[in-house]
Amino acid sequence: MNRVNFFLFFLLFVSCFSCKVSDPVQSQEKEPITVPSPTAGPEILMATFQLHKTDSIQLLEAHINVGTLKSTPHLPAYSYDGDLKLTWLSQDGQMCLEEIISNPLLKKVEYINDIDSGKLSAEAVDLEENTFFIRHQWMDCFHAIKIEKKENEEWKLLRILSFSKPPML
Repeated sequence: MNRVNFFLFFLLFVSCFSCKVSDPVQSQEKEPITVPSPTAGPEILMATFQLHKTDSIQLLEAHINVGTLKSTPHLPAYSYDGDLKLTWLSQDGQMCLEEIISNPLLKKVEYINDIDSGKLSAEAVDLEENTFFIRHQWMDCFHAIKIEKKENEEWKLLRILSFSKPPML
């Protein structure tokens, strides 16, 4: 039985080396590979902000990525105290884009109140500080961002940040 196994192995070994293998890379013509420019086409702005309860706000980081957003931000029908309004301004101070961000310092937390019944309860938790993230289709008119907070049904200016196009991610 060992001789039969050895003979079959030997035949398999010889047949593998007798096959001609062609290199598909060498047989094809080499064409130059064209890599699209990272700035070709639409771009998405991604920015992270940090808001503190004392109304101090700062831009933590911003990046650009190639792509198109599937949806555009829309203004809600009603805004509440604590909500933020981000207004992108052009070089001459004209509004390019406006967005309302729900109060980043107010987080809804859901938890199981009674393990036996499995009932969920929800509470709103006031945070001392929080980060939030926005995405927008990049527009060349973005030169500054005005950040306002709604207090007592009035918009209070928190900060105006000058803005230039961030690096590609």
